[in-house]
Amino acid sequence: MQNGARVRNITDLAHLAGVSPGTVSRALADSHLIAQKTRDRIQAIAQEHDFRPNALARNLRTKRTGAIAVVIPLTQHGKPQPRDSECLALLAPISAALCDRDYDLLLLTADEMDPRWLIRMAESGRCDGILILGHPELHGALEDEGIQHPVVAMSDLQAGKGPQDDGTFLVNLLFRKIAGPAREAERQTSHRG
Repeated sequence: MQNGARVRNITDLAHLAGVSPGTVSRALADSHLIAQKTRDRIQAIAQEHDFRPNALARNLRTKRTGAIAVVIPLTQHGKPQPRDSECLALLAPISAALCDRDYDLLLLTADEMDPRWLIRMAESGRCDGILILGHPELHGALEDEGIQHPVVAMSDLQAGKGPQDDGTFLVNLLFRKIAGPAREAERQTSHRG
């Protein structure tokens, strides 16, 4: 690869940096397995060549979607409900908290009369977790079907401090549930070694 050539992938970047593609991948993920000096050098080369890793490839590798489904009831039978404004007020802080974690928000409206669509969503692999704003009975529908998918409902809120704190609290609670199985597997692996 010549100096002026476009860097299209991690392999091209690895060639420029004189390291393996795995080292580049870990350096761009800011892994502490790579020395800080090497990370800085690789990140500087990536920035110089305006290189950004492919998010879809990363998600395939990590077995994550990079999306959280947020279920919100906007109306019931075409009529606004009293909690609709409370749910809407949570959307901006939830979106900001997901953005801080480099996650996308997948917005869904709820049909509380038929929870099968939520079961299909949980089983589809389209999201890493689900936040349910309103309709706490939907969470029970997933449990009734034995579906093990990270879910947090608005009813999980403790003493509310306002939309900003409540939205951040719900996102943090969901990510603890998402990380739970991974942490448990990591813990079991470390005990075997």
